[in-house]
Amino acid sequence: MRIYIGILVLTFASMSASADTVTITGLGNGHGWNDGHYYTGYVTLDFDGKVFPGLCIDALHETTKDSWDALYIPLTDAADVAAVMSVYFGIDDTAVYSPKLFADMAGFAMLSGIGSDKTANDNIQHDVWAQFAPLKYTDSGILSDYINGHAAMDPAQFGLIVDARYANGGDLQQAFLVDSPTPTPEPASVFMVGTALVAISTLLRKRRRQTAPATQSRRPS
Repeated sequence: MRIYIGILVLTFASMSASADTVTITGLGNGHGWNDGHYYTGYVTLDFDGKVFPGLCIDALHETTKDSWDALYIPLTDAADVAAVMSVYFGIDDTAVYSPKLFADMAGFAMLSGIGSDKTANDNIQHDVWAQFAPLKYTDSGILSDYINGHAAMDPAQFGLIVDARYANGGDLQQAFLVDSPTPTPEPASVFMVGTALVAISTLLRKRRRQTAPATQSRRPS
């Protein structure tokens, strides 16, 4: 979680389902892990009566207070995801931000298998932040390697928690990737979007097999 060390607990308010409160604990993958500046790895979200892990994907904004109004947006909600990507990261092209979101989903999945390896935790987090903040962090290629070696990620299993004021821009609180709290049937149009995203993931995996660029890990700037 990209939050200054010293802020220990955060609270979100959900505006999408009964304005419930989300409480964040377990910073630094439950161990307080950090890179010397920010907490890294999973956080624990208590949201709408459910507890699930979350991962900060946003290195362009800071956490400046303990609580704020937020929205949960499924990754299959094409219109709202597009709006968030535009406001938060200045990216309007689906072909540009979709691979980045798939890389973030890969990072989310990878964190579940690191055990007590703090170095792996920090490296994964930095690569996640590098997707939308390439001038601050370096993409070492570990996320695309994971995509290449595993089944296609399912965007229907993920969502975003974002600042409820994002449509107005300005000083936004950070965006988090979370696993989907409520699996629900998708309308036909949304299903098509999900299918397209899976297709992009498959193409990325094929492209990775066909090309083997010499990517080296560097320290984040």
